[in-house]
Amino acid sequence: MSLVKWRKRNTDPFRELFEMDHPFWGMSLFPLSEMASSSQLGNGWCPAMDISADENNVYVKADLPGVKKEDISLAVENGVLTIRGERKAREETNDKNIRRIECSYGSFERRVDLGTDVDESKAKASYTDGVLEVVLPKAQSAPARSIEIK
Repeated sequence: MSLVKWRKRNTDPFRELFEMDHPFWGMSLFPLSEMASSSQLGNGWCPAMDISADENNVYVKADLPGVKKEDISLAVENGVLTIRGERKAREETNDKNIRRIECSYGSFERRVDLGTDVDESKAKASYTDGVLEVVLPKAQSAPARSIEIK
């Protein structure tokens, strides 16, 4: 029995179009699209995220199962939140009869445009049971003032 790495099913209909073979030339219509596939750029693992906002805050929740708190870094710059980290591979013993390996490991980086200016100095983050929660208070904008036309 051979192990085959599980890959998430491609749900992008345009990707299928780009990867189709041309009926006359026998080659891909877009040969560079294969180079951009996630399998060649890395392992393709990145955390799933939920982003929401209310009138005061922007909330970001990221699922990071198996990632230690020490292996996560956060940065906010120009209204973009960057989450970096690494999920390290578990040491497997050879006495196990492994049937399938579907978990991906490695480094990841997610950048999220928050859509508004935030006050980075008041940001709060917590990490519990593999879920990272970040609360980013929206920056207080200056009150509107009228401008006299001369």
